[in-house]
Amino acid sequence: MHRIFRCWTFAKEDCWSLFVKHALGDTDPDEESNLKRIGKVTVKKCNGLPLAIKTLASMLHSEDLPYHKSDILPALRLSYHYLPSQLKHCFAYCSIFLKGHKFEKGDLIRMWVTEDLVQQLNSRRRMEDAGEQYFHELLSRSIFQQSHLDQTRFEMHDFFKDDSALQNPARVRHLSCIWRLSDTLDKFLAYYGKIKVLRTFYLDHQVRAILVSTLESLENLFPSPSHLHLSRCLRITRLPTDMKDLTKLKHLDLKGTPLLELLDSIGDLKQLGYLDLLGTEIHCLPEEICSCIIYKH
Repeated sequence: MHRIFRCWTFAKEDCWSLFVKHALGDTDPDEESNLKRIGKVTVKKCNGLPLAIKTLASMLHSEDLPYHKSDILPALRLSYHYLPSQLKHCFAYCSIFLKGHKFEKGDLIRMWVTEDLVQQLNSRRRMEDAGEQYFHELLSRSIFQQSHLDQTRFEMHDFFKDDSALQNPARVRHLSCIWRLSDTLDKFLAYYGKIKVLRTFYLDHQVRAILVSTLESLENLFPSPSHLHLSRCLRITRLPTDMKDLTKLKHLDLKGTPLLELLDSIGDLKQLGYLDLLGTEIHCLPEEICSCIIYKH
């Protein structure tokens, strides 16, 4: 059983003192030095979290490469550089979540498993168990933190979340989105219709409707997704008939939707390994679902 102890944040002055102690050994840097400039930005990014400050300060102290002390961005990426290789992909995958997004541990682990990001070193060990170990490793490094409002949910620490804009939509593999009331589906299609290799489509929990029934073809919009998160979209009462064209789909989350039935064509999704129907109005499943390789629903 894992016990989570919340780390209280430090005051601004204490954060700087902690950084100086571990980066310079109590020697205050020159006012105009690059290290002080980097240190101030680093401390601000850490949002008062002592473990993050101590870790990055120690790394800066031990690094001899000159660009680490002359360029702020590489210094802030040192924590990623020192992650074990098996965690780097799992950490990078979490960029799909919007800043401040709260997620459940089990949901994230299943997403990792679906994307083959979890290594099963022991044949007797379940992939989910290995994924849980990954999760708690990232949690112990303060990359994840428990939500203050809901202790069953987690979020990425602000220090590790970069809301950078998409530069090349054609190369996007994992996409999350949230529509404001002023946004339209046409705008979405005009921009994201360029995506050719999308594997994950994640709707933020604030989205309440997606007009999938109006799309000419889901296959044209999402050529080869393996993961669709459509949970809590309150206007989805049935899936479009061309859902069967998403032959590479492995994970389908329809949790909390008013879905009334699954079409027989669900059986065409041969690679579907996870289906979440919690909170839907579905009371029976079509026989064709036996053609899928679902291990949990």
